Amino acid sequence: MLCYLEYLVHILSSKSDEGRDTMSFTYASAVIFISTVMAVQPTQALYRFLTEDTDVLTDCTEPPNMLGVADFVDYSNLAVFYEEDGIHIEGKSIIRWDVKQTDRVSMQVELKKFARGTWQQTPFTVMVADMCEDMKDNTSTTYDVWTKHVISEVVCLGKGVEYNHERFVVKAENDIKGANMEGRYKIELIFQAYDETDLPRSNAVCVEVPGEMIKV
Repeated sequence: MLCYLEYLVHILSSKSDEGRDTMSFTYASAVIFISTVMAVQPTQALYRFLTEDTDVLTDCTEPPNMLGVADFVDYSNLAVFYEEDGIHIEGKSIIRWDVKQTDRVSMQVELKKFARGTWQQTPFTVMVADMCEDMKDNTSTTYDVWTKHVISEVVCLGKGVEYNHERFVVKAENDIKGANMEGRYKIELIFQAYDETDLPRSNAVCVEVPGEMIKV
């Protein structure tokens, strides 16, 4: 997985400015260390998202009977390092998920906040019906923040597919009006594959990025 927070900032900004519940969002092929600063109006407070786990991506704690990180992607050959201008990413990731390139893959992303002892839904939800279509659409957010940095031809998700990335920088900043974002959060991502008859396969994946939003 790449660029969660970069996408998330788009979600928050779109929700604040236009009241939309969904937007174009995508899958990316490896995990990055997320550290991002967001500008929030009208107070102009700065917030930073700090991940709880050094591996960033973890198995979901709530939805039962779903696959996790180990079944999803191998990012051992992906180099990730942080500098002042953002998170630098370069290298290769390999899909481990047992799906076919001809499958339609959907993704649902939710931002949840920990409050009163439980994880609670927020208004920020993203749905994408066909990730492969988004990955190849040069007008999509998916393409802009991820697949335009894939060196080889962009192909659909499938077991054994490799994505080689040129070096690029993830830096998520945007204006979010009237929101107090302090607290403990997690970004929950559910991936569902559908076969050639559009029936859901039984190997859905759920992964999450837990962390804390702090005021800088």
